[in-house]
Amino acid sequence: DALTHLFDNPQDYEYSTRAHGTELIEEPCLNLLGCTTPGWIAENQGYMIKGGFASRTIFVFENKARQRRMYYDDIDLADMDRMEEELMLELMASGSIEGEFSHESPALRDKMEEWYINLEGASTEQTEGFISRKHSHVHKVAMLLSLCQRSDLIITPTHFETAISLVDDIGRK
Repeated sequence: DALTHLFDNPQDYEYSTRAHGTELIEEPCLNLLGCTTPGWIAENQGYMIKGGFASRTIFVFENKARQRRMYYDDIDLADMDRMEEELMLELMASGSIEGEFSHESPALRDKMEEWYINLEGASTEQTEGFISRKHSHVHKVAMLLSLCQRSDLIITPTHFETAISLVDDIGRK
């Protein structure tokens, strides 16, 4: 329930426990990368769908392995360590970025608004909630794409178009 509520970015969110009292989170913006199995989702689909969590989630999974290998002797472990260190530095730098995202231009903002107004999709009872939140998913993916390339919190047309493509691709699988 808390994750579902936080996804919608309430102005303030209060959480209380007996031991720690009340905690106030101002302007929360929740993004979560988690893992589970299709079996767990199937067993809990009633609550996930009716409670609204599934429509706020992009499920990414594979039915079969992309590559089957037992041995990875050809991997340069020193290179892997270097990449891990670079990734950690990038994640730390990204974690220190603060502020609001903006659009590269008013024309891009207008284009995104027009896309949202004209957004339609065939839906079933199970997918209706996701389609109604597709614009949120696209916007969040566009922000992540921006963060991957720059630190100025500016969304470009390429970020927006790539985000639409990625979310559409996930929806087709």
